[in-house]
Amino acid sequence: MKIRGMKTTIASYIIVENRFRIENAFSELKEEENERLHSRKELTSTRMTFREQSAWSHNMKRMKLDLNLQSTSVFGATTEHYYHKHQLLTGHYFHTSIGC
Repeated sequence: MKIRGMKTTIASYIIVENRFRIENAFSELKEEENERLHSRKELTSTRMTFREQSAWSHNMKRMKLDLNLQSTSVFGATTEHYYHKHQLLTGHYFHTSIGC
């Protein structure tokens, strides 16, 4: 009888130990998932910031181009000449109909 009681005690100990391991593994998985979600949110935020800054930079370049275009037209340079010069310097090509 003593042996049977020891087997039961060992079996119940193993069950409790396994349950503890499973609970620890589950809590670790939940923590990793939370970290993963936080990283995804941070990456999304960084992408949005980059897109906003990129759009702002593009708008500033466009404003600079417009200001330069206005100043060159005052000094007698042609619009076509300015667009060609801008294309050579930056590699950006504009699809505009000049004179409309």
